[in-house]
Amino acid sequence: MNENIVIPIDHPTEVLLMDDRIGDIRGIHRALANVWHNFNLHIVGNSQEAMEFLHKTAGHENAPDPDLVLLSMSTQDINRCDVLTMVKQDPCLKN
Repeated sequence: MNENIVIPIDHPTEVLLMDDRIGDIRGIHRALANVWHNFNLHIVGNSQEAMEFLHKTAGHENAPDPDLVLLSMSTQDINRCDVLTMVKQDPCLKN
């Protein structure tokens, strides 16, 4: 069974991308555009900015809750697993 299932949503898909390489950001944007026509890509350059975005602090007070969080393989400030651990341990974010 190879059917495409389309589930309409009434708001853009909010995507948070932690990446600091412009070529990777462009490639991810193109890939997402092939899947979703209605999405907002929010880009942060490191784990500190990602946590600020998720906690809506430091200039991100109006940030939406992301539907999808993508963590770059090339960001060097902290291990992606550490970011996932911080999110999972935070009672405000773990769900």
